[in-house]
Amino acid sequence: MPNLSENAEKYLLKGLKYLNDSNYEKAIVNYNKVIRLCPQYAPAYCGRGKARKALGLFEETVKDYDEALHINPRDASSYNNRGAAKSILGLREDAIRDYDMAIRFDPNHSKAYYNRGLVKAALGLKENAIKDYDGAIRLDPYDAESYNNRGIIKAEMGLHKKAIMDYNKALSISPGYTKAFFNRGNSKKELGGSKKSRWRRLPRNGNSKECAVYNEEAIRDYNRVIRLSPQYARAYINRGLIKIDLGLHEEAIKDFDETIRIEPDNSKAYCQRGNAKCDLGRLEEAISDFKESIRLNPNNAPAYCSKG
Repeated sequence: MPNLSENAEKYLLKGLKYLNDSNYEKAIVNYNKVIRLCPQYAPAYCGRGKARKALGLFEETVKDYDEALHINPRDASSYNNRGAAKSILGLREDAIRDYDMAIRFDPNHSKAYYNRGLVKAALGLKENAIKDYDGAIRLDPYDAESYNNRGIIKAEMGLHKKAIMDYNKALSISPGYTKAFFNRGNSKKELGGSKKSRWRRLPRNGNSKECAVYNEEAIRDYNRVIRLSPQYARAYINRGLIKIDLGLHEEAIKDFDETIRIEPDNSKAYCQRGNAKCDLGRLEEAISDFKESIRLNPNNAPAYCSKG
């Protein structure tokens, strides 16, 4: 790597300072000056790439890491960062190839395993994604996001008890991790047999006492989500669904009200509030909610069925 002149080093330090201060435009100005003075200095392209990524300039970000890798083709971090930009651009297969190269040159690059897991999960390669999260956790046992994301995949595979173990671990590392509370609540809701429509009321696992425990625990998790993030609309609607199952229709309606306050265009919230009102015999109000649900989402079949 070439030596920097005194001026180039001064601009490099300024660029780094502005980057750390989230002043990305000024960071780019200074990295540009470094590159003009020393075009073969790879870290300047990397720094400019980080600033451009933060500004949402993903195609330019890829070009910067192209230049960095042309100069230093064995730099694992540049492959990882270029892969992240490509993933955002929808170039998932290309992104995986970059993460492969990052891991090839640095087998202990935990972030590359994590990022590759994200892309594989998005492509539906669930088992492969789990293996990547396993790798990220092996290298960084305190990576709460890898535990959370691995839990999400296990939940999608119907492995809710194993998913809960991952969410528990994520929360032991990061006790205020809102998404982990929400996801754990979702898995407990599934194990509790909570319905997704008003026609499915039977517990899934056949043990009513165990279902009741899971439902109560799910509500507690959603309560925590709402305390940590009061605008988390999905926590209200999922808590409301469980309350309908528990016969707490008025409380469920309040949860759906809150969902609609946060997300006025939430078709599902109108539909479920209509279901709760229908169960209470408030038929005119229920029909009004079903109509609004259909207006917002003409493909909402449950609302049609409830209305009709």
